[in-house]
Amino acid sequence: FVRPGLALIDGIIGMEGEGPASGDAVNTGVLIASSDIVAADAVASVIMGFDPMKNAIIRGGYERGYGEARFDKINIKGDSIELFTAKPFKKPKGMSQKKILLKYFPKNIIKLIIWFLGRMPFIKYGECRGCGVCQNVCPYNAISMKNKKPYVNPAKCRECFCCQEFCPYDAILLLKKPFVYLHNFLHFHF
Repeated sequence: FVRPGLALIDGIIGMEGEGPASGDAVNTGVLIASSDIVAADAVASVIMGFDPMKNAIIRGGYERGYGEARFDKINIKGDSIELFTAKPFKKPKGMSQKKILLKYFPKNIIKLIIWFLGRMPFIKYGECRGCGVCQNVCPYNAISMKNKKPYVNPAKCRECFCCQEFCPYDAILLLKKPFVYLHNFLHFHF
């Protein structure tokens, strides 16, 4: 109901590689402030080496009129962005795999391959204490508790990995989907 008046992004220490909780810390030294929340995300995206218009959330915000995502239209004050883009960020492994696939395979085959290469939350039941934090933070209601342990519904999971990020016991890994499907089937059916 109320449009945010100020967006702050603390990128003084950023993260590169595999996120959201298992990436590598990088001393970026950037602090972004903007009255345009979409522009703030777009600038952060460019600093990390991504095209903001290829990010569904940033592009969606722009298309709905919430702010500016076209980097060439954003007025940046303060330090030059080149200061922060000199060293490229390491990308998540899945991104380079998708680029290679797009070059050599038809779209339907790519969707199947990407599914096999995709990752899902995997619960390390030996370390899980059944606290339910993962269920509470999942924005897609993809996690339910069964026998006081979390179960991830693959049909609802949108791979945001909030569950892994918020797990206080580090009991959630990100593993390839076929392995997680097989494990869940064996764990909950036998």
